[in-house]
Amino acid sequence: MKDRVAEIQGKGALKAEATVERVLKELSRIGFSDLGRVFDANGRLLRPEGWDDDTAAAVASVEVVTGNIGDREVEHVHKIKVWDKCLGEAR
Repeated sequence: MKDRVAEIQGKGALKAEATVERVLKELSRIGFSDLGRVFDANGRLLRPEGWDDDTAAAVASVEVVTGNIGDREVEHVHKIKVWDKCLGEAR
């Protein structure tokens, strides 16, 4: 029975392409991520398609909140969540 469970799990991992190398690569993307890479030299948020693959993999979500702060003045607040480096959860 134990051998059969291992066989089924192995097949599932192959279908999901969950190799040891891939898991380590994804963990290193999170563990060594640098949030500074999502900004340009002037501190403005880069468009996500301008991020490198490692940075994009470490970002869990981006939220942009827009609000009026005066006559014809608009403020944009960017909320960036990255995957937790210890738990793999968004923070």
